[in-house]
Amino acid sequence: MSDAPTGLFDHWPVRPPRAIRWLLETGILGVERDSKLWPWCAVESPGCFLTRKAWPHCCPERDLLVVARRYDCDELACIDLQSKDLQRCVLIEGWQNDGFVIFQEHESTWDWVMDAIRESAEWFDRGA
Repeated sequence: MSDAPTGLFDHWPVRPPRAIRWLLETGILGVERDSKLWPWCAVESPGCFLTRKAWPHCCPERDLLVVARRYDCDELACIDLQSKDLQRCVLIEGWQNDGFVIFQEHESTWDWVMDAIRESAEWFDRGA
C-alpha cells in the first residue's frame, strides 16, 4: 500500500482506522469530484472536525470525527471514536438547529462503503 499524501492525516486527533486510511490512500474516497464514491467525498485534513467541538450541546456523550461528506446535502460520515478499533461509522445530518441528527449507524466502515456504493449507483442512474 502506498503512503498517504503528505499531510493527509496531520490534523486528525487519532490515528485513522485502517479502512478509512486505505480508502483515502487509494483514492476510492477522494476529495471533491476525484472521489470514486461520488457523491461522497473525503473531508480534507484541515476540515476534519469533532462533532463535540462543532456542536458542543448536541449529543455530548458521542465523540464523532467527521471524515466524509455527501456533496449534494448536509450528510456527514463520522468515525465513532468510542467504538472498538474505530470501526463504527455514524452518519449524521449536520447543521440542524445548532446541532446534528444521527440517522444511520454502521458496525464497520465497510458496511458504510457498501451503502455509499449503492448511493453512487443511484446517483449515476438518475443522470446526476
